[in-house]
Amino acid sequence: MPKVVDHDARRRQIADAVCRIAAAEGLEAVSVRRVAGAAGLSSPLVQRYFPEKNEMLRFAITDVTARGQQAAQERVRALVARDPGASPVRTTLRAVLIECLPLDDERRLVLLVHHAYFSRALFDPAIASLFRDETPLLAGYVADELAGAQRSGQVDPRVDPRREADTLLCVAIELGTEMLLGTKDRDAVLDLLDYHLERLFTG
Repeated sequence: MPKVVDHDARRRQIADAVCRIAAAEGLEAVSVRRVAGAAGLSSPLVQRYFPEKNEMLRFAITDVTARGQQAAQERVRALVARDPGASPVRTTLRAVLIECLPLDDERRLVLLVHHAYFSRALFDPAIASLFRDETPLLAGYVADELAGAQRSGQVDPRVDPRREADTLLCVAIELGTEMLLGTKDRDAVLDLLDYHLERLFTG
């Protein structure tokens, strides 16, 4: 009886190998041969799934981003459920922002992969679109949460929710980079995030 192959799982296996190499050595180190070795597959098999290297690279960043977002949503829900007595909006926003930080191996890998891909995004429209589409969606969500908190009296009515959302995300993303570089540690980064949230919420 012929062996049944899960082709989606095989593609994810290849994507995982791409991401491990990109996170450890940068995107320049990714080649079909290196990916095949890291995935435990032959080079011809990798090329059967991804005839073009660019196709493989785009699939890998799309896959790691989607799985990272799913894991992030689960962590956010768990954090909010763990502290039901706190302000739900404030707790949710804090949980969303700390997803930009490399607080564990999983999030560190995702951030390193994104940094590895960033320079390529400058001249690859398909990859650039992933970065362009993701951040505005997240900023819109944060802005909506802040606007809701304004209506309930938790946030100063003079605050511009959209500008504050953009500011919070820029701060969180930069702090994630500083953690990767080792210029700020976990405690300092979390303290700064809490500082920025503290000045928005009235109580």
